[in-house]
Order: sequence, then C-alpha cells, then structure tokens
Amino acid sequence: MTVLEKFKTLDSDTKVAYLIALAKVLLPKLKCVDGFEKAEKAISDCFNWLIKRNINAFDLHLQLENMDETSILTYCTLEEDPIKQSVWNCIANTLAYTIKEAYQYENAKYLPQTIECVDEDTIIELLDNFEKATDTPPNFASDFLDKLDWSLNELVGVVWQYDRRDSK
Repeated sequence: MTVLEKFKTLDSDTKVAYLIALAKVLLPKLKCVDGFEKAEKAISDCFNWLIKRNINAFDLHLQLENMDETSILTYCTLEEDPIKQSVWNCIANTLAYTIKEAYQYENAKYLPQTIECVDEDTIIELLDNFEKATDTPPNFASDFLDKLDWSLNELVGVVWQYDRRDSK
C-alpha cells in the first residue's frame, strides 16, 4: 500500500496531525532564514486548530496568502535554495490542508480559490517535497504513517515532543 493510499484511510484529524508532524520535522531547516517565525507560527496555529479549534479558517488562510507579502506562499516563491523551497512547500501544503479542514469544520459554503484546489495532488506534492528536504531515513514518511494506529492523543504527544525539542 502506498503512503497516499494509507493516508486516505485516516480520519481527518489524524491526517492533519500527520502533516503537522512531517512539517515539524522539517521546520528547523528554516531556522536561519527570513520568515522562520511565520512558518513556526503557521504550524503552531495548525496544531492549535487541531487540538482546540480556537482559530478560524479565515485567520489561518491569511497566513497562507495575504496582500502584505508576509505570507507562507510569498516566502515559498522567493526562496532560491531548492531544499528550503521544498520545506516551504511542505509548510504551505500542511497549512492549506488544515485550512480546508477548518473551513469544512465551519461548514463554509464557499472556499477561497487556493483552498478549493487542495486535493490528493496536494498530498502527493507535500510527500515529494518532504523526501527532497528531509535528512530522515528513507521511507520515514511511510514508516511513520504505519505507526498511525495510535490514538490521536498519542500522535499529538509526538508533535508536542517536536515543539519542546525545537524550543531548546
């Protein structure tokens, strides 16, 4: 079974948690670049939405794209280093997927065009970019997905562990 096929079998919260966990693995690669704080906040807000549902979809969407040129998509477009660009793409796709879930949770009738386009190809792109950018062992994304018979609480614990590691 492919990673995508396994991903499709997960419930929506576990899908979001899985994508956040992958993004958290890559986030330290942006530590010394302009926009790191924006990336860190975007992933943190995705996590907070998952756990508390205390951030609305529109506010998450403003982090993905806005007119101030401070959005994740702006940083992604401006990045010249191919590895860092892959990291930005993973963060953008994680954020976009979470935003789509947030709009669905809010029963929104209409989605912003960027979010309307989030689909299976978004996940494929994220996984491809993860493989390009990661220093983890081969098949890390697949092996990690195999462990997702955990409860959501256990998965949240794994994500939380990355939060504590990054703050040291």
